[in-house]
Amino acid sequence: MPDIDQIIILIEKAFNSEVSPVVVRIFVIVLIIWLLLQSANTIMSFWINYVQPLFSNPTEKDRNKRRRHFAEHIASEINKLNLKESWKDYRFAELEAEVEAEASWKKFGWQALFKRSQEGVRRIPSLSKALELSTDKYILVEGEPGSGKSVALRYVAKKLTAKAAKSYSNKSIIPLYINLKELERDQNEAINRSLIERFILQTLNRVNDRDVDTFLEDEFQRGLQDGSWLFLFDSFDEIPEVLSSTEKDSTVDSYAEAISDFLHGMNKCRGVIASRQFKGPKLNEFREFTILALSEERKRNLIKKAMLKKEAENELLGRLSLASQEINDMSKNPMFLSLLCEHIGSG
Repeated sequence: MPDIDQIIILIEKAFNSEVSPVVVRIFVIVLIIWLLLQSANTIMSFWINYVQPLFSNPTEKDRNKRRRHFAEHIASEINKLNLKESWKDYRFAELEAEVEAEASWKKFGWQALFKRSQEGVRRIPSLSKALELSTDKYILVEGEPGSGKSVALRYVAKKLTAKAAKSYSNKSIIPLYINLKELERDQNEAINRSLIERFILQTLNRVNDRDVDTFLEDEFQRGLQDGSWLFLFDSFDEIPEVLSSTEKDSTVDSYAEAISDFLHGMNKCRGVIASRQFKGPKLNEFREFTILALSEERKRNLIKKAMLKKEAENELLGRLSLASQEINDMSKNPMFLSLLCEHIGSG
């Protein structure tokens, strides 16, 4: 236990004794409690993920081994998708978002000492961290085309699969990235939760691997009931039937309801849907995260991550400073700015 009196003396010296001793003492006590709680959380996490599994029976150990292999399979599929789109993780630029109404997520640092939720529209400095740590069961991520919705979801998926692949707990969360723009159905097939589940299983075993198929037969429904999956539904607005529908068409509502029905009932898992606002789902139970345009600081950060030569980087920054307002507004879109970086980089 830290020496409280010594800490108080240091704080009083730092503030030239301008702070009330009572306030300082309360501050120090709260600080020590927070440090103890942080230590307890770390120890508990270590116990659950690494120590407790050592005493599991052989069946549970075998199940954990299969779950870790499956997490590696999901990570491999995401890597293939990133490679197909020539995406590199080091180019990831963290996005800001606004959240409407009350929302909550696991908080760390000083915020853990206070309210776990806030009300009103507020800015979130890290969209990916908010998606990973949010305690909201249903989240809708909205943004313009090219605003980074897909990249953010895949980034979260990679982070969580890396954790799950190393975890010895059968309660670790495994993210399932589902690209809805590949969702097609037979003419006589109803738009309902069965369609969504069928497509998810089809996506997860795209390569028709017998081991993956067997794992899903054994674990998929169990994971729904345990809440150990995180469903990341990308590109809702690019579902083929949604793309071809009119604004007044009921297709959007039908698919939104089907996904919502899948996430309800006995399914205890969290779900995230990404879509542009136009033709996006209208779901009352979903917390809305709206992606904001890149700030000047984040634009510079993304340009640096493009790994341009210094001369090319300075040229791009110089041209943007002299560009029209229209071009500057467009450069706040991550995809457009990345295209500018490629253009300048290619000479």
